[in-house]
Amino acid sequence: MTTEYLVAIKLRSGINATAKTKGILDRLGLRKRLTLVVYEVSENILGQFKLLKDFITYGEIDEGYLTKILEKRGQETEKGKLIVKGKKYKRHMGLHPPVKGFERGGIKKAVTQGGALGYRGKDISKLIERML
Repeated sequence: MTTEYLVAIKLRSGINATAKTKGILDRLGLRKRLTLVVYEVSENILGQFKLLKDFITYGEIDEGYLTKILEKRGQETEKGKLIVKGKKYKRHMGLHPPVKGFERGGIKKAVTQGGALGYRGKDISKLIERML
């Protein structure tokens, strides 16, 4: 059985964000731009991602694709919080800017308006592929 994971990538700086938003970004490990974090699917995490929709893009990936990402970018540690196939990894990792840039609307518009922010669903894997 494969486990579903939620992945978020911070696209915009939190400089002019509210204190509540900055706190959530910090707790989730989204401290720098172009940082990817991985969490197991839960209502709590999904709710926090929805509050951050103006700063991040997020969606679901399966365990097989996550393994591919972790092989390329993941840092294996003894105290890792993310356990995939018996190995412990850090939850967050840095990414490059996407090849051929973000979508036409840039990082100021939602995915539904042709931009890059907000919920993508399974299409997040296409963006991650361009950022590896």
